[in-house]
Amino acid sequence: MSSFRGSVDSSSKDVAVGAVEVMSPPMSPSSPKMPSFKSSYITDADRQRAMDLMVAQRVSDKKEKKTKKSEPFTYKEANPVLASIIADGSTPASPGLVQVLLEHGGNVSIARPKSKSFIKMVTRKDQKERRSDLLSQATQNCGAEVVWILTQSADDIAKNEALPFAVRQNDPTKCQVLVAAGADSSPLHTEFLAAVDNQWDETVEVLLSSKRDLGPCQDCRDQGLVKATNKGSMTISQMLLDKRANADFQSGAALQKAMEDGREDLVKAITSCASQPSPSSLDIAVDIAYTKLVKDAEMQFRMIENCLKAGAKGSKTNETLLQASRKGQGQLIDILLTHGASVDHKTGAALQFAITSEQPELLMTLLRGKPCNATMAAVLPDTMTLSNIKITHILVDILLAAGLRGDSVAETLIKAIETGIPGGTDAEHVELIQLLLEKGEANVNHEGGKSIVLAASQGRANVLALLLRHSPSVDSLNAAFPCAVALMDPAQRLEIATMVLDAGAKGKVVDEALVASANTGKDGASLTSAILKQSSVDYDGGKPLTNAVNTRCLEQMTALMVGNPSPSTITAAWTEAEAIEDDEFKTKAFEVLLTVPVDPLLQDQSLVVAAARGQRGLSVCALLLKNQASPERLEAAALIAAAKGLHLDTLSLLAGSVTSPASFVATFDAFSEGEHWLQPRGLEIAHFILEHGASGPEVDAAFCKAARLYEPDAMELLATSINPEIVNVALVLVTQSNDDWLSPDNRNLWLIHTLLEWGAERECVNVAFLKAVDAHARGVTSDELIDTFLTIGNKADVNFQNGEALQIAIRYGKAPLLTKLAAHGATQEVIGIAFAEAIIAVLDETVVLSLIDVLANNKTAKPDYKTPPAGYQPPLFACLAAHPKSAKLVERLIKLGCNTEAEVEAFLYDDEEIESEPASVLTWALSQDSPIDSAAIIALIDGKAEVNFTAKISRVTPLILAAKKSRVDVVSKLLQSKAKVTARDRFDRSALFYASRNGDLESVNLFLKAKAPTNDGSLHEAAKNLHAEVCAALIKGKHSPNFPSSKEQHQGRTALQEMCLMCDASNDITLVEETIKALTKGKPNVLEKSREKNALFLALDNAHPVPITKALLDSIMWEYINDKANTYVEADPETGTKYFFSPTTYISRGFSQGPESENVKLLELLHDKRCGDRYYAEEGAEQPENAVGIPPEILEAEKKRKDHEEKLRKKEMEHQLKLLHAKQEAELKEEIERSKHEEKMFRDDELTQQKLDQKQMLHHQQLIQDAEKAAQKQNIMASTNDLKIAMQQQADAAKQRSLQARADFEAKQKERMAQLKASAMQQEQELKLDFTRKADAQKLALQERQNRLVAAASERKLLTAQRTAQLRAAEAEHKLVVKQKQDQLALQMMKGTAKQKHDLHTMKMQEVYAQNETMKLKMLDKYFQGQPKNLKRITA
Repeated sequence: MSSFRGSVDSSSKDVAVGAVEVMSPPMSPSSPKMPSFKSSYITDADRQRAMDLMVAQRVSDKKEKKTKKSEPFTYKEANPVLASIIADGSTPASPGLVQVLLEHGGNVSIARPKSKSFIKMVTRKDQKERRSDLLSQATQNCGAEVVWILTQSADDIAKNEALPFAVRQNDPTKCQVLVAAGADSSPLHTEFLAAVDNQWDETVEVLLSSKRDLGPCQDCRDQGLVKATNKGSMTISQMLLDKRANADFQSGAALQKAMEDGREDLVKAITSCASQPSPSSLDIAVDIAYTKLVKDAEMQFRMIENCLKAGAKGSKTNETLLQASRKGQGQLIDILLTHGASVDHKTGAALQFAITSEQPELLMTLLRGKPCNATMAAVLPDTMTLSNIKITHILVDILLAAGLRGDSVAETLIKAIETGIPGGTDAEHVELIQLLLEKGEANVNHEGGKSIVLAASQGRANVLALLLRHSPSVDSLNAAFPCAVALMDPAQRLEIATMVLDAGAKGKVVDEALVASANTGKDGASLTSAILKQSSVDYDGGKPLTNAVNTRCLEQMTALMVGNPSPSTITAAWTEAEAIEDDEFKTKAFEVLLTVPVDPLLQDQSLVVAAARGQRGLSVCALLLKNQASPERLEAAALIAAAKGLHLDTLSLLAGSVTSPASFVATFDAFSEGEHWLQPRGLEIAHFILEHGASGPEVDAAFCKAARLYEPDAMELLATSINPEIVNVALVLVTQSNDDWLSPDNRNLWLIHTLLEWGAERECVNVAFLKAVDAHARGVTSDELIDTFLTIGNKADVNFQNGEALQIAIRYGKAPLLTKLAAHGATQEVIGIAFAEAIIAVLDETVVLSLIDVLANNKTAKPDYKTPPAGYQPPLFACLAAHPKSAKLVERLIKLGCNTEAEVEAFLYDDEEIESEPASVLTWALSQDSPIDSAAIIALIDGKAEVNFTAKISRVTPLILAAKKSRVDVVSKLLQSKAKVTARDRFDRSALFYASRNGDLESVNLFLKAKAPTNDGSLHEAAKNLHAEVCAALIKGKHSPNFPSSKEQHQGRTALQEMCLMCDASNDITLVEETIKALTKGKPNVLEKSREKNALFLALDNAHPVPITKALLDSIMWEYINDKANTYVEADPETGTKYFFSPTTYISRGFSQGPESENVKLLELLHDKRCGDRYYAEEGAEQPENAVGIPPEILEAEKKRKDHEEKLRKKEMEHQLKLLHAKQEAELKEEIERSKHEEKMFRDDELTQQKLDQKQMLHHQQLIQDAEKAAQKQNIMASTNDLKIAMQQQADAAKQRSLQARADFEAKQKERMAQLKASAMQQEQELKLDFTRKADAQKLALQERQNRLVAAASERKLLTAQRTAQLRAAEAEHKLVVKQKQDQLALQMMKGTAKQKHDLHTMKMQEVYAQNETMKLKMLDKYFQGQPKNLKRITA
């Protein structure tokens, strides 16, 4: 190393005369010394040689003719020459020659800079620098001086590229030169590690001397340390450690290798370095030392101690302590323990070895390591596995002296008591137990006091005495007490149990022992007495005493009674005794328990139980009554129990202790529940109770129950003890509960007769009577029952509830019953209601007539025939509603004087929205959907009903209604009765109109014969509904087929047009053909239009267009199919332009209003009839794009219009282009002028900048000259070189800026011209596109207008369909509503349908039943309020 630091390359001996030696910058104190170099090695020969080489290079580049002789050399010549002489390894380049070439622009780092030529910059040629490898080549081929010279002007990249070659050559001088110049050695991983591996100490030292960020990285240093250790190089290892190589790298791999090789010097260096190995790595090293260095124990111990001093910790160190203990290596054990090796390793395995090998001394040594209590606790059980109790005693004593305490000591105590040490005497065991208790402070309560439990179960009094002196807990004593009691030897059991009890055993375990003893019978009484001293007879709710009762042991009961049982215990025992069936034992048990005060409630409850047992319970009853038990308490439960059990003797015994009649009332109340008391023995008990004062609601309830059950004996028994008003309640209950009282065989008639005789009256009688009348009408009861109600007692009232009894008779058609009821005081009002009900009764005509005759012939009161009762309709209305086919009833009512001119509110039209209005009986009858028989209507007409009655709102007359309903016979009768044929309703429709609509030919002929007015829309209705014969009759009657009807629904159409649009030809096309044939006889104008549509177009709009169109074409329209007038005209609402459509285009263009699904068939049909397509605009208007069938005159006008428009468009286009070109020429001229101006300004700026750059260049040259002069004096060549380089760089930069500015200026001008040209082309294109767009827009506007026409037609079609559907739905809904209201009015007139009347009768009877139930509830509430028990008894 010292020779390297003073050496210099041999080439440095040729130093120019007068050269001054220059030292490199000072290194850090730890860095190798830098060799010294001269500032200049140049000689004249070197200069001449350089000139020759550069001239030759210029000649070889073929530039000798292009350059002037005076032009200085540049890098272009210097760089190739430098590269050539340095690359020639056979003739090393001299330092002076290299310096000369560098002066002439030679560049160490850049072989060729990027070109500054403007053309190359524009074409981007040669715009990348080409780097030079001069320094790398020099490092490989030249001496250190050349390398040093080159590094002075090389950049960092070149230095970094050269350094690997110096390292690979193991040239410390070149490495030092490059590192001192700032070369970065950190990337040289492979080279650095190779230097370490090859043990190039000097090179490694140079690399490590680099600045911190430029030297080998941490990973290289770490790996290098491992390699140096593997090579055994102390020098490199120490250098790396000094440079903070990580000794812990790869888990201390270097340390492990040094330890394996036994290199104590390396181990010491590594363990004492700044970056020491971690404790875990040192731990591994300890293991290696112990396992590998077994031959030299002294060295082994020293190296282990070094690791321990450095901080070795871990399982391997601890394992070494274990192995040393097993091998008896005392010195090593001492070293390990001194430096903290853990005795706790493997749960104290070393301690365990000392114990199992019976080595107290080793155990004491290891305890110096201060094991934790858990470790000592873990090894303590091993002492109990030894065969020598004395050694066990010593080892346990050592561990306890070391501070061992806790559960392990207690567990060892348990082990000593449970199994002990084989071969040890009892005294020795006691000593060991005493040692554990006193020195080890063993817890006798451990594991629930297991040690005490073991001693007690073994009966070892001496051991138990020791244990009991060490604070046993109550739980531990309680755990031992069952074991003591379970001992077989009585004396031993007593001794041990006494010791445990004296020590404080108490609580549940002792109490449970008492419970168990109480079950042992007579022999266990003494034990029970003993335990009772420490326990209580009241334990667990007195379980000891109850157990004694359950075992039926009076001795146990007597022993336990000494413990003064509590009232709750007595109660529990009493309850157990009560449950025993043995009456004799029960009596004795009660006697034992009664030695102390017993709760009277218990005695009373037992009295109840005994009373229920009858004869068997008499002795208990007597005992309890003697001890002040009372039968009156507990709500007389004992009396009730005896009564329900039918125990008359027990009842008599208990009665002697009764002082209040209320007890017998309660007894009767409970006794009368159910039906058993109605038996002979039960009546005997009831009689006994009644004799002792029972009375009140309870007896009344029993009476009601007896009546409801039809029990005469019971009723007779109770009759003298009831409230007289309770008879009404009994009647209601009897008639409400079931129908047995209605039996037709009169078996229960006695009960009704009795109750009526005993005072039943008022509403309860009337309600029952209604039920009887209903039953009689249904044939399920007898005449005698009706007579009983009408004649016995207070008698039933036939006028009750508006004579409901008479109405029941009428509903069932019972004239005899009605006669009987009417004769018993019926009033005129009731007779009137009955008359109204008879008229609407759903019965046979003869039955109704008989009922009317009964009421009309009644002598006491007669009905009012003119004025109906409230809620009823006039008689004739009601009669027709209920009996629409009965002319006899109508005639009978008119004969009795019923009014034929009476009116009601009614809906007379069901197909028009008209409010209800007053209607006469004749008008109302004709308006009904369910027709009233003509005979009945004729009877009304014969009865002088008004035939010209006119409704106020609808203006309808009977004749119009008759025609509307097609009632020919009624029409004829009305016309005979002078009904007006000219009358019209509010819709301006006559009777003929409705007859024609219905196709009623007979009525039409009657009207025509009666001179009905013509042209009133009747022909339209007949044609629309395809009534051909009616059409023929009307035309014959002077109705014109060309008459445009002004009716709202006709909208000015003729009869043919109305038929084509509105008829339904989907069912029978022959009807259509016949109707057209009938109409053609009137010579209709087929091409006449209604709202721009003739008959054919209206047929196309029909809901079923195919059949009507076919019939129309086949009959009359085929010859006009292509007529000029046979078109449909649609006007554009925006422009007013008219468009013409033939039938085919009317369909295809979407204007037809018929269903689209039929369009294909319609087009086929029209084409078959030779119908041509025509679709065009009127003359002078723009024709649609898809126009067809245009007339020649319109076609010629369209051609002229298009030619004129095209001429105008071209003219406008040329004008706009001319204007655009003039504008573009002006813009181009302006742009050229601006470019000329900008070019002049740019040149002026460029000249100004060149002058500034030349001035600055002269200034820099002056500085260089001044620097060169100073360099001659100060010999500082480097400064002048820096100035030259800086000046050259500034000149290059100025030139580069100028070139860039010129390029930017030219590019900007080109861009503006290109934009101007592109703008001109775009403007011209946009102008042409604008004209095209306008033309297209015109076409689109026209097409859009056409589309809007089609859309409007579709919308009209949709709206028409919707409106038609809505009208039909509204008409159907209106008809339904009117029908419902008419039906409702009819039902009101006849008070409902037969079913409804039946349901009404059922409902009324249900109301009667409900009234009966309400009356019952009121009565029950009155007599039995707050007595749910009596209510339940009555209603059950």
